[in-house]
Amino acid sequence: MSWFNRMSVGKKLFCSFSFLLVLMLVMGSVAIWKMASLNENADQIAKSWLPGVIAASEINRDLNNYRAWEYTHLTSEDPKEMAEAEKMLADLKANMEEKLQAAKAATSGAKETELLESMGQAMAGYFAETDKWMPLSKANKNDEAEEVLKTSSRELSETFRDLARKEVTLNAEGADKEVEQAISAYQTGRNVTLIILGINVVLGIGIATWISRWFTRAIVEVDDISASVASASQQLAAASEQLSSGAQQSASSLEETASSLEEITATVRQNADNADQANQLANNSRETAEKGGAVVANAVTAMGEINQASRKIADIITTIDEIAFQTNLLALNAAVEAARAGEQGRGFAVVAGEVRNLAQRSASAAREIKTLIEDSVDKVEVGSNLVNKSGETLEEIVTSVKRVTDIVAEIAAASREQTSGIEQINKAVAQMDQVTQSNASQTEEMSGTAVSLSEQAEQLKVVVSQFNLNRETINQAPKSKPRNLPSHEPSYTSRSNGTAKKQYGVVKSAVPRREEMDLVGAGMGHDGFEEF
Repeated sequence: MSWFNRMSVGKKLFCSFSFLLVLMLVMGSVAIWKMASLNENADQIAKSWLPGVIAASEINRDLNNYRAWEYTHLTSEDPKEMAEAEKMLADLKANMEEKLQAAKAATSGAKETELLESMGQAMAGYFAETDKWMPLSKANKNDEAEEVLKTSSRELSETFRDLARKEVTLNAEGADKEVEQAISAYQTGRNVTLIILGINVVLGIGIATWISRWFTRAIVEVDDISASVASASQQLAAASEQLSSGAQQSASSLEETASSLEEITATVRQNADNADQANQLANNSRETAEKGGAVVANAVTAMGEINQASRKIADIITTIDEIAFQTNLLALNAAVEAARAGEQGRGFAVVAGEVRNLAQRSASAAREIKTLIEDSVDKVEVGSNLVNKSGETLEEIVTSVKRVTDIVAEIAAASREQTSGIEQINKAVAQMDQVTQSNASQTEEMSGTAVSLSEQAEQLKVVVSQFNLNRETINQAPKSKPRNLPSHEPSYTSRSNGTAKKQYGVVKSAVPRREEMDLVGAGMGHDGFEEF
């Protein structure tokens, strides 16, 4: 019967009452069938057997009257009385012939037809005898007429009467058979009707008991579930209120967050602008450093050329010093030679002395110039080294400026990306703010719905309480009770910046899930409420 338990309530009731209706239909069909059989038997009796009995009985009665009027005619001497007797005899004859024809028209079979033919022949012979004695009676030959009446006419009347009795007996036997068949049909129909009626009563009581227990059990379960629904709806209302409050706090926090993000966006946008300006200044500094590097490079080149020129001057001074030294030697030699020449070489000695003085002065000046040139060369070398170091430093500065420029460019690009990202975050926060506002509105509606659900659950309990439920007498099948709903309430922890952090896991556990709110399948087993 699992297939029956899986059926809906409407189908179960439809099948149950349909089965009872089928049994009633069978009972009615049997009753109609047997009534038709009884009607057929009655019709057979009325149309086939009863007309023969009536006709034979009336013919027998008319025959007795006919015999009486025959003797009246025979014994009467009054012509009027005799005429009246003749008229009555003629009427009785016509009646008997008519009834015989009526009996032939309603014959039940060949046997009765043959019997009626014999009756017709006997009737004709009997009436032929009447034609014999009546003229004798009219002629006052009463003895001869009486002889005919007592002999041949009487024999034929007895034969005719016996045939009429046989006709009555035949039709009575046929009617008795029809009555027996009717009684048998009645008994069969009665027995079948009683059996089906008993089955109907038993099944009706069983189905009524089952429906009563089923509805009582279902209503008891509805009562239990309505209590669970009332409790769940109250918890849902409390959770909805908490959720609505949290949603409002979240909306307020999101508004503050959106405002802060707008400020951050403005700050980041300003930083991006500053980074762009710094990038421009860094590019300018790099260009200036590169120009300075070029100037220093030119200075290094010039210092190198000066160093080379100083070295050449030093070489020239050395040559001059050597020439002065040689001139001094030559002057010394000339002086020696002039001294040797005596008075003749005195002028030459003076010249040689002057030349020697000039040579010494040239040598002294050359030494001083050499010293100055060497000092200049040393200073030029030091300056050249410093210029080289300045060039290297400028190259390092240029490299650093390039790196700074690249970093500032990256910072500017990152600032622009950060600005774009923060703007997207700002848009997302604005959308979240709208969604949160919508959620807050929906939670308020859900809170109202939960309150309405709680009121409807209370109304359901009131409606169910109108049924007089006897729980002790209900033969309940094992059923699963609705699961206990969690009694946790949603909690919210406030952040330092005013944002509310919702404990979503708690909120979800506080709201009964769909299978917990399903009043159709919970705790009903196979006898639960389903759709009709």
